[in-house]
Amino acid sequence: MRVFRLLGLLSAAVLMTAVASVSAQPGTIPGVKTSPQIKSGDKAPPPKPPTDPKGGGGTPGTGAPGTGAPGTGTPGTGSPKSGTGGSTTPVIKGDPGNWPKDINGKNLDTTIQDIKSHPDPAVREAAVRALPYFGPKAREPGFPNLLYAVKSDPDVNVRVAAVDMLPTVSMAMGYLVTPDKLYEDGLAAMINQMDSDFYVIRLDAVASVTEFGVYAKTVQPRIVPKLISQTKVGSSWQLRRAGAASLALFGQGVPQVEGVRPDPEGAVVTALLDVLKTDNCAAVRRETVNSLLVLGPVAAGQQSKWRSDLEFVIRKEKDKSVLLWSRTCLVRNDPAGPKANAAHLDAIADVLNAKEDGGRLEACQALGALAEDGIGKLRELLTVAQTEKNPTVQAAAVMALATMKSQAAAILPIYQAILTNLGTTQDVRKVVNDAIAFLNKKDPAPMPVPPKKN
Repeated sequence: MRVFRLLGLLSAAVLMTAVASVSAQPGTIPGVKTSPQIKSGDKAPPPKPPTDPKGGGGTPGTGAPGTGAPGTGTPGTGSPKSGTGGSTTPVIKGDPGNWPKDINGKNLDTTIQDIKSHPDPAVREAAVRALPYFGPKAREPGFPNLLYAVKSDPDVNVRVAAVDMLPTVSMAMGYLVTPDKLYEDGLAAMINQMDSDFYVIRLDAVASVTEFGVYAKTVQPRIVPKLISQTKVGSSWQLRRAGAASLALFGQGVPQVEGVRPDPEGAVVTALLDVLKTDNCAAVRRETVNSLLVLGPVAAGQQSKWRSDLEFVIRKEKDKSVLLWSRTCLVRNDPAGPKANAAHLDAIADVLNAKEDGGRLEACQALGALAEDGIGKLRELLTVAQTEKNPTVQAAAVMALATMKSQAAAILPIYQAILTNLGTTQDVRKVVNDAIAFLNKKDPAPMPVPPKKN
């Protein structure tokens, strides 16, 4: 069984919502990202991000980005130090092999040597960030020095860069098939950096650990309690926010049977509910409710407390965004379905009429996250798609409608009307055309059931 197979827990609507709504939240993870310069004439695919796409995890542009860190060894040798990792099983599959030979004017051996030995910290940082661009072939020879940079480089910026690059290199630039010792060593180093005395390194490690994929917790079970502890750090709202965001991935249960969704971890659900009820920062609460939304329906034995806590938040919450998404979480993940939560669905739809553009935008995104569960508000959403003056909000309404595929017969004529409207912007036209293509695309046929053996 492939360790990094897709989990299939998130719909396209939830992913769209997670990216669009949370990215507007204040604050970003510090750390300068520089783009290595590939030598002219070299043609190579960019490093594949080592993510588990359907596993949830870090949200782009939010307090939950992701990339992380390990290494030790003899500089410039181009081979790992004896006893430090090394593949015990084939780990590279599908590698195209046509990666650059020179980056920033330096070959792989020189780049690896610079990571540990160059006296200029700016050069060391550039070498760290260049390493993934050499492809999976850079993994074993470069890992030891990268791990050294994570643990021991005297310059904080170099260490931050090494933490950023660690998951990418540990996972062979996205081509890893089965965890091996390098993966395990990299993951252990990342978790250890969550206790760093340097706040920026600690924050980066918390935000980046998701790049190892949800199955990392089967290798390092201490990930979950470590991240839960980060949500309780009173001195840093950014750290609490990053911890809550990473729990969206690591709170998921690991499937034991193909196609059977496991319940999310009870300890994670409880911790997130506590944060949602008590944290004094709206940005943290907003990230927390997003994680609860992503985790999906909780175990049967936890549903009563889950619902009670969300109802408490809905009664007490003052922040409009947190309130809206708490209702959305309740409607989407309650096994009783939208009919049992009609009042909450009504309240979500009411925000479509908010004076603030941001409120209307989030209401469209919320209905998109609900997808078929939001069909009861189809008429209101169709109206917004036709009459909204703000192009961003109009595009969000168009995208939300596309998640209600069963209603394509009612939606497609509205899309055509938007296209014929001379006032429709080019950006909205593109979104509409993409939505039409999506609605017209046939779903893949179900896998055939094998015949029973006599």
